[in-house]
Amino acid sequence: MLGLIGDASTRTINLLIRTLNSKDGYLRRRAFGSLIKIYQSNENKETKETKENILTKILESLKAKEPNIRKHAAKFLGRIGDERVIESLFTLLDDSKSGVRRAATNTLAKFGNEKVIMIASQFLDDPDWRLRRSIVRLLIRISKETDYKNEALEPLMNCLNDEDKFVKSWSIKALGNLTSITNIEPFVILLKNEDPSVRIAATKALGRIGDIKAIKPLSNALADDNWDVRAEVESALKKIDSDWMRFL
Repeated sequence: MLGLIGDASTRTINLLIRTLNSKDGYLRRRAFGSLIKIYQSNENKETKETKENILTKILESLKAKEPNIRKHAAKFLGRIGDERVIESLFTLLDDSKSGVRRAATNTLAKFGNEKVIMIASQFLDDPDWRLRRSIVRLLIRISKETDYKNEALEPLMNCLNDEDKFVKSWSIKALGNLTSITNIEPFVILLKNEDPSVRIAATKALGRIGDIKAIKPLSNALADDNWDVRAEVESALKKIDSDWMRFL
């Protein structure tokens, strides 16, 4: 494999990409490393052409039938940091393999800019639940790892009534960290949702938001028939104000 690093022919690049699907983890790692080294070699006219060739081949590999190749192609694009690949990476967020979806999400989170947020937001109403889950995870990652916290979280307000309970509950929990929320009514309504996990998520969000207007509806939720919900309600009330009963 080391002997291939200095060889940037199309044949070699194709061979390295095919090796990404090897059953041998050592060979996969070496092939991946070789592609990176070839791509990052010293700049000149020849290497610029080589880089474009590698990038073209890697982008084509996002559609490979082998999951390992799709996954490593996504990881490669994260290492090179070329923003031209952002839109192509979104095609993997509804991949049938969780490892591929995770690799694409991780790479897009590394870019974590307004362009990624804008494109991601457009998929929040997609009929594919896998894609919506991936988009929510991506926006949450961006909110935690970049300076675009509010910009990444605000689109999740559109997910409060999503039919997928994970999309809904993840969004609710994350929105509790949004500093620009002035209307808590959507969260209050969710305190009466039939799914306990949604009620818990709404309770946690209200506790993080910390608006005293949430005290009354939360106190009513102390009568919830689910013990876990009641425990979260008590915790949320104390977060808002340790002496919350004085507001009743």
